[in-house]
Amino acid sequence: MEDKKPIININPITVGIIVLQIFFIILMVFSFWNFFNQKEPSVNMEVAGLVQEIPGLPNRGKDDIEYNIYKAVSRNSVSNEIQKKGVYIREGSLVNDYYENMDIHYVGFIADIPDIRQSYKVVYEWSDDKDNEYLSPDYSAVTMCLDESQLIYGDFNCSDEKNYVKNIIVSDMIRGNEFTLPGYEDIGLSFESSPRYGDFKIKINYLACGYQCICQEVSQEEKERALKGFEEFINKLGFIPEEIPYYFYNCGDD
Repeated sequence: MEDKKPIININPITVGIIVLQIFFIILMVFSFWNFFNQKEPSVNMEVAGLVQEIPGLPNRGKDDIEYNIYKAVSRNSVSNEIQKKGVYIREGSLVNDYYENMDIHYVGFIADIPDIRQSYKVVYEWSDDKDNEYLSPDYSAVTMCLDESQLIYGDFNCSDEKNYVKNIIVSDMIRGNEFTLPGYEDIGLSFESSPRYGDFKIKINYLACGYQCICQEVSQEEKERALKGFEEFINKLGFIPEEIPYYFYNCGDD
């Protein structure tokens, strides 16, 4: 007598559930693998020749500069698709100085982006002293709109996130030079209001003695000397005098 093999009844619903569970497990494994291996989106715009043009620039400086350019372009672009390359340092615009009395490395240049016909002023400061009193973490790397006279692709309605930053950079440099015009011990620089406000102006005057004494009246020739020296100081920071509010004070005679 032959043994009868047991008949196994397969429930199609059960099979379907098992298949779905297997598929779900595979899908979850793939999703987790993809999540942990995905690259972070790039939020910077590569500046051609940046490291080569600025010897000694720290890695964080390169990242901060390129990130700030990206933010400026994002702020001034209609499209959400921001290109990652195509930024160039305008020839003749680069300033790269070390202010020993402040222990500050100062870099400034104009960044041109021909593909989107935009240009910006870029400033970056750094120090080997992390507690440097003249270095603000909020303004160590900034990208600003240019004066209309410096635009080579035409006006693009540039919007600044903080349009007073130029004044802060200049006023910090004045403070670091003990409120005298660099290279001119007899010329004082001062300001009464905060550089964040619209009534901010830099006052230029001759000092009657060594340090912030009452000013002395001078001739037209000496006035022109002071104004020329101040404009050279502004140009050395990579700005143009028209961007900075200033005036010469001649002991009551403006």
